[in-house]
Amino acid sequence: MTHKEATPYCPERVEGANPISYINGNEPTFSIHHGDADCTVSSY
Repeated sequence: MTHKEATPYCPERVEGANPISYINGNEPTFSIHHGDADCTVSSY
């Protein structure tokens, strides 16, 4: 079941809340690096 099938009554709100709807191919590249000594973010 897709998110559009699960919430048929508010498609505009679903679209606005879905981060994938803001991706259009013109975003800058980015890289996330994270080591195993980081106590804030879990390494597993």
